[in-house]
Amino acid sequence: MLRIRELIYLCAIICGCVFFLLGQSQPAGAGQATSQVRHDPIPDTFTNLQVLPKTIAKPQLVAIMKSFSITMKVRCSHCHVATDDLSQADFADDEKPTKKDARELLRNVLQAQKPAAQ
Repeated sequence: MLRIRELIYLCAIICGCVFFLLGQSQPAGAGQATSQVRHDPIPDTFTNLQVLPKTIAKPQLVAIMKSFSITMKVRCSHCHVATDDLSQADFADDEKPTKKDARELLRNVLQAQKPAAQ
């Protein structure tokens, strides 16, 4: 039986995945550059996607990762080999067991969203 907290986490992740699967676009003006130029630590291509589609767009992947981070109240470095500010990161590295756990959770959520075969 799921506890309330686990149920809330699962619902938030499911909502994030549903938005991803529905292909929701960003609101007008989202993602536009500001007057301050910042280095984007997140790569434009992805080399170790095992659950999400290998052709996923960067904004969609970042949105899913942010939903994990916000929902679980952790930083990227919880699952990825990275500094908290992402100035150094190896997102493809599978060293951390929490990354494996997150993949399994996402795999289960996506599997649960597939319509049942008739």
